[in-house]
Amino acid sequence: MTQGGDADASMYTLPQLREAVAEALLPNERVRGLLLFDQLEESLELTPLVKSFEKNLSTVTPGRYGLSQLLLTLEVASVVVREMNLAETSVATLLLFPAYNSGSITKQEIATISPRGTEVLLGQLFSTHQLFKEKGVAKPEEVRELLVSSAGDVRVLLLMIATRLFLLRNGKELLTSTEAKAIAREVSAFFTPITHKLGLYAIKGELEDLSLKFDNPSAFSDIKKKLGEKKEQRESYMRRVVRLLEDRFSQAHIRWDYHIKSRTKSIYSIYNKMTKKGTAFDDIFDLAALRIIIDAPQNEEQEACWYFYSLVTDLFEPNPNRLRDWVSVPKKNGYQSLQITVKGPEEKFVEVQIRTTRMDEIAEHGVAAHWRYKGLGGEANIDGSLLHARELLEDNDLDSAQRENDSKYAISNVGCCYVFTPMGKLIKLPQKATVLDFAFAIHSNVGSHAKSGKINGQNVALRTELKNGDTVQIITDRNQVPSKDWLNIVTSTSAKNKIKRYLREEKEGTFAEIREQIERRLRNRKIPYNERAIIQTFNRLGYRNYISFYTAIAEGKCDVARFLELYEAEVTTPQLDPQHTSLKEKAKTTRAEETPDVKDRSVIVGENFKNIYYELAKCCSPQYGDAIFAYPSRFGIRIHRYDCPNAKDIFENNRSRVLPAYWANLEGESQSNLYVEALDEPETTGRIVSLCKNSFGVKLLSYNIKASVTKVEAEFTLEGDQQAINALRNKLLATKGVISVSRA
Repeated sequence: MTQGGDADASMYTLPQLREAVAEALLPNERVRGLLLFDQLEESLELTPLVKSFEKNLSTVTPGRYGLSQLLLTLEVASVVVREMNLAETSVATLLLFPAYNSGSITKQEIATISPRGTEVLLGQLFSTHQLFKEKGVAKPEEVRELLVSSAGDVRVLLLMIATRLFLLRNGKELLTSTEAKAIAREVSAFFTPITHKLGLYAIKGELEDLSLKFDNPSAFSDIKKKLGEKKEQRESYMRRVVRLLEDRFSQAHIRWDYHIKSRTKSIYSIYNKMTKKGTAFDDIFDLAALRIIIDAPQNEEQEACWYFYSLVTDLFEPNPNRLRDWVSVPKKNGYQSLQITVKGPEEKFVEVQIRTTRMDEIAEHGVAAHWRYKGLGGEANIDGSLLHARELLEDNDLDSAQRENDSKYAISNVGCCYVFTPMGKLIKLPQKATVLDFAFAIHSNVGSHAKSGKINGQNVALRTELKNGDTVQIITDRNQVPSKDWLNIVTSTSAKNKIKRYLREEKEGTFAEIREQIERRLRNRKIPYNERAIIQTFNRLGYRNYISFYTAIAEGKCDVARFLELYEAEVTTPQLDPQHTSLKEKAKTTRAEETPDVKDRSVIVGENFKNIYYELAKCCSPQYGDAIFAYPSRFGIRIHRYDCPNAKDIFENNRSRVLPAYWANLEGESQSNLYVEALDEPETTGRIVSLCKNSFGVKLLSYNIKASVTKVEAEFTLEGDQQAINALRNKLLATKGVISVSRA
């Protein structure tokens, strides 16, 4: 039924349309063309397509490949209807594509002369077709995602696949060797993997063989010849093996129904194995293979599979190196099967797969799971988009109206946007990406100096969203730099990180200038620089660390002159009377009195800066109990180990800035726990225990060792001074097989 009820009535009845089609075909095409027309009439309701046919007949388009455009359309329509189970909307799209491509029909006109949804599908096919032609130098996996993302409807992909399938089937008659090779390589790189995902197994196998036939004709002919030479012999042999198996099964007490299928490996699969694994043709075990399918309930599946395995291996000698047990431990994609290679009659090898009906259903119908396990992984973006397509294509009980329910064919959002540089390079971005995202994807410098852009030649702002297929150019200005507002423009994580890094580096530069300003003004006043006094002074002003202090100065919230006055008073204040208890001793007493039963693992810096903000340096990752020192950087205190890789440089060049540091509540401890992770090897475990028992100055009080899958985890309770404990820890770290040692 057409959408446009007010459209002019058709000038043809169906019989008249048939005559018009015959008249439009070339004389040598009429028999074939009318046969295809009659087949379409048997499969579809052609009445809604009459006006689409009329438009096709009235559109003057040059033929290709030695065929008229009409016959080419009928041939492809036959593939999509008879082999892909599509219906009127898809056929109308094929009929109207020449007119749409030449610009001789509008979307409004399409809506009045074709089944509902044709104008949308036709637009998607056209844009995807154009985008695919402009794919540039993109990688195959990127182009496949581009096809899925831009199509928006799985029928777009099917129409493109059907066209190439027809051309390769008739390549010898229709194509030059150069054209055939180009299409074969295109199909192999971009479209065959999509048929895997769609579950179009017959089409997939045929496309693979046809691609090999035209891309490497000598290899194809050689394998075909070798298969043909022994076809009857191979089939006779397989019938003999099946009879022997059935005789053996009939003697057993089998409580499940079963059936046996045999197959011959495809030419492409044989070629793939020969080239990728270096296997000679005569050494390929699974040229002929059998599959035993068992009708067993799910709770009896493993029992059934292994029972049949025992029957097969009782009859034929198995090759244990060729056993693949994916029944007990299924593949991640859900694939399950027992796969064995046995030596059959005449010492010939036969591959046997044993699985249940449910397992076979998953392997055969689960979004090409079987083929992905064979080695076609890494396309998760496509998987989710095409999950339902196979069910739709295989449901032959639906009438054409149900089959062409547009919403069922919609591809779910794959979350990507594909655009091109002016040189044709494909760039992949997140959906809703902007011109600024594109600029940073090209290069950090391009993004940092981006001023505006052009999309398809039109000037646009940096915040303009991109669409699939856009060609984007960036206009830069060396005076332009990133701002905080740019974080609200970009959507890609990469662009956000680059902007944040620039802002952070800009901030660090500002902080360095502030520090230099303070040091310069101190030199002018002839006031000595003292890191401890600097920290104490900005703490008195309410700033916890260097970052908050420098930020306040940069934002004008802290007066540098006031800070310098307080600092000068701090460094000129007399020291405490030596007769008084030192701050450090008071701090120790206070710590012991405050939390006698709880370990405080914080760091005390200098004389008693217990609550000062600090960070553990990432270069050496100090752990509780390590010998440590504090080093004030531009942005705060960093705690380093004395054996840190950077310690030598720090002490040689900046010794005056180094502050003493130690772990709170550590001094005076006599008992410690060490937690050790090591490889699960008896020798390693023995060495660890021996070191803990026999280290000088350390007494082993108790230990507990627990083994996991690949390693052991041990906790040792030890008694001794911290210097001895640290020495033991260093010995353990140097022990072969030890992964890590930390204080538990």
